[in-house]
Amino acid sequence: KINARIDAPDVICIPGSATLFDGSSYGVAAITSRTWYFSHQDQRDTILSPQFNISDEGIYFATLSLKDSWGCSDSVTRE
Repeated sequence: KINARIDAPDVICIPGSATLFDGSSYGVAAITSRTWYFSHQDQRDTILSPQFNISDEGIYFATLSLKDSWGCSDSVTRE
């Protein structure tokens, strides 16, 4: 079972950037797919801890989607 979790700063100074961390927990099956989506300027990445740039004030959200080698999946969205 996968429990997706995003670790990220609560406040980011503008302009600036935010590094997001995969704080997920999962069993013995390997993660085969990791996809990040950040709503500011439709940014996407697949690395473990991506950095997203923020140029405008606002409320944004990040989504992390995971899938493992057994076919289990989970996703989480954080504002």
